[in-house]
Amino acid sequence: MTELERFDVFIVYRCLQSSEGLKALPGKIRSDLLGVQAAGLGFWPFVDLVSYACLPVDYIPVFVNGASFVWTIFLSFKSRAAKRAP
Repeated sequence: MTELERFDVFIVYRCLQSSEGLKALPGKIRSDLLGVQAAGLGFWPFVDLVSYACLPVDYIPVFVNGASFVWTIFLSFKSRAAKRAP
């Protein structure tokens, strides 16, 4: 699953949890997609560079899964920050 697919699934899930439901989805994607994509373009190449250049093959999946965990936390904070903004 790519970062964009992961983001789309995450945004749909968060919209379903909100009181507005799927009506909020187009606006949410319009407001958050470019910022998250830009952050992903800075984060994931760095993760790949570190994992393939510096780590033994046995540790690459663990490192990438840890990075994915951090990325999910970032998406969660980004989603909550957008809700609180006036």
